[in-house]
Amino acid sequence: MKIGEAIKLTRKEKGFKQNYIADGIALSPSTISKIEHGNDTSFKTFEKIAAKLDISVGELMFRAMEETDVPEDKRPVFRYFKRLFFK
Repeated sequence: MKIGEAIKLTRKEKGFKQNYIADGIALSPSTISKIEHGNDTSFKTFEKIAAKLDISVGELMFRAMEETDVPEDKRPVFRYFKRLFFK
């Protein structure tokens, strides 16, 4: 999963609209949409989005990680935490 997809998934799970995120960090809803669809953004904006979603940057980044991003010998632990945090 890409980071934009993780943002979108988290936003939807929390019942937030793009407008809610955009208004809270002085961006347009169309910019939020572009980020969710893969456009790059600054780390500062990423931090603001995570804060507005009420999660840590680390949690959002972990959510975006895929099993193939993890060394093979660490994948069982990765799968365990994915299941634990994202049922």
